[in-house]
Amino acid sequence: MKKLTTIAAGLGLAQLALISSGALAQDTTRTINSQTDLEQVVVTATRSAKRKAEVGKVVRVITSEQIQRSQGRTLPEVLNNVAGITYSGANNAQSNTSASLFLRGASAGNTLILIDGIPVNDAQSISNEYDLKSIAIDQIERVEILKGGNSTLYGSDAVAGVINIITKKPTNQDLNANVILTAGSYNANKQAIGLNGSVGKTGIAFNYSHTGSKEFSAATDAAGDKNFDRDGYDQHTLSFNGKQQLSERLSVNTNIQLSNNNGMSDGGSFADDKDYTYDRTHFFGGITGRYALENGIIIMNLSNNTVSSKFLNRPDDGSSALTTNNKGRIWQADLFVNKPLTSFLELNSGVNYRSSNSDQFSQYNAYDPEILESENAKSDISSVFTSVFLKNMGGFHLELGGRYNHHSKYGDNFTYTFNPSYLFWNRYKVFFNASSAFKAPTLYQLHSQYRNPDGNLKPEITQTYDAGLDLDIIKRKLNFNATVFQRLTKDDVIYFYSENVAPWKMYYKNGRKQNDKGLELELNAHPLQDLNISVWYSFIKGKATDENGAEIESFLRRPKNSFGWSAGYSFSKLLSFNMMYKYTGHRVDVYYEGFNRRSVDLKSYTLLDVYLQSQPIKNITFFGDFKNVLDTGYVEWAGYNTRGFNFNAGIKYLVR
Repeated sequence: MKKLTTIAAGLGLAQLALISSGALAQDTTRTINSQTDLEQVVVTATRSAKRKAEVGKVVRVITSEQIQRSQGRTLPEVLNNVAGITYSGANNAQSNTSASLFLRGASAGNTLILIDGIPVNDAQSISNEYDLKSIAIDQIERVEILKGGNSTLYGSDAVAGVINIITKKPTNQDLNANVILTAGSYNANKQAIGLNGSVGKTGIAFNYSHTGSKEFSAATDAAGDKNFDRDGYDQHTLSFNGKQQLSERLSVNTNIQLSNNNGMSDGGSFADDKDYTYDRTHFFGGITGRYALENGIIIMNLSNNTVSSKFLNRPDDGSSALTTNNKGRIWQADLFVNKPLTSFLELNSGVNYRSSNSDQFSQYNAYDPEILESENAKSDISSVFTSVFLKNMGGFHLELGGRYNHHSKYGDNFTYTFNPSYLFWNRYKVFFNASSAFKAPTLYQLHSQYRNPDGNLKPEITQTYDAGLDLDIIKRKLNFNATVFQRLTKDDVIYFYSENVAPWKMYYKNGRKQNDKGLELELNAHPLQDLNISVWYSFIKGKATDENGAEIESFLRRPKNSFGWSAGYSFSKLLSFNMMYKYTGHRVDVYYEGFNRRSVDLKSYTLLDVYLQSQPIKNITFFGDFKNVLDTGYVEWAGYNTRGFNFNAGIKYLVR
């Protein structure tokens, strides 16, 4: 009865929000087409704007319309509904600091994250994985997801793919402002304000948002004593993009992304902790210069990416049981040239330099602290890359590229891309992609207390093969695509733990190999002007062996099978409706009880979400986002809670 009352109350709130004054909505409310056809323009696949028909790679786009219909969500929640992506932990408590993005089943940290085309990492973390929850959804224009190995254009860490988060840019219109207010389950609330437009030759895009919640205990109360405390979460984010047109050919863009996240944490799986707090800050700052050639463009990027984390566990007696202070810094310089050489040959070429270091301090009780200093925990990598793109040869396209890398610890290596595709009748594309990727061990794996005792940790080397087809069966009405892939990794870095053997040993070492393969199917239909339907299926299978050839556990928290669909319809110019469904298959997870490692099976589950939106007058939009409407009970991480039925309702007001 309580569940039904909650759902009814939520629907009642949405109904109030959707009451219309009878005015017509703008066309953007009715734009539900996800733009998945071959005419869609993408930039991440080749670092220059091209139609998907010309690109022989798997690229998926979360459009600005989809972002607008996701104001009650986080970026991990949005990505979790993309074929081939499992964002494990996206539906845990907001206060939980742990979550992992798995693209095509690859380990955390093997997907490179870009902000406006510039790589970002977390140099103080174990895997270099960047926390995407730190980027507020209202600061994002669109997201491009490039699947498969792409180290030739983007360097280290682009093993399973690349996710390019494109933030909101200044428009050429006069300055206007917007305000977003939301409230929902678990005391969740958000306030956001944005300013966008141009004054003369100067463009400004500014966004600030605050998000807070007081949900439930991050850890699961297995005993059922109901004495675990509720863990709160608070986030402040700021985004600034500025553009200055210095001349007809030269422009300069500045980009600042700042996020502060703090809250309560727990002691681990099934372990409550009432006084464990954290404070984490992400800073990204970059400047980009663009010079337009007669035919082509030169782009230069300079950026800094810094992440700092502070954890404090202070028991009732006032003593400091655990203190952790970490900071990781990455500086990067990138020079890139895109130049058509002939009507059928285009050149992409550039140089890149990246330097990383980390300071880390951790002390438990009165034990000697573990300390890493940036003068020791550091590395740098220099690269030069070239990719030639053959086009306008009937329906034949070919990308052929290579990248030479010099790492301060590991010396020289080379990665390549061979990517032919053919377009039949400008509607049916077939493609093949063979590529290699390089991922150096992280600073934590190399220098922490868990570093390899022999000091011979080697980088991971990966070969990836993709083949598939992308068919516009009915132009702009029905699209089907299918991809098979295989990813072969040698010297993959694994965490070794000698269970039940004293003295206990815990350190990082190289496994012998990892062999992953999979299949992705997607169908996108737009049968009516106001109706859009998408269906997808993903299968992933992997096998890992240690240095002796013995099979070891692989694909933790990653399902072999996942399936999803979404359907959007605009009933009128006043009301649009969207449903999303996802099935996540059986997975295996591990957790620790003291020094004992436990393995547990995680059952499959399904989630159904509903989103409603109305624009009763020109400058006001109401929305309601209802997640897990069937109140499904499920587990993403062993020993941690997930959200049941919950909703967010809000208003967006545009000030012109």
